Amino acid sequence: MGIKKLILQKKPTLILVGSGHLVGKENLIELLQGESLSLQRLATAPKP
Repeated sequence: MGIKKLILQKKPTLILVGSGHLVGKENLIELLQGESLSLQRLATAPKP
């Protein structure tokens, strides 16, 4: 099942991707925002 289809199910959804998909030209965030989807990037807590 594709990411867009998961998001459009209107259920709470957590999708984890590798960091390489979030940087550079045509990254995943930009591609999905171009589909008028609301996204939120979550950061991990810094290590003590």
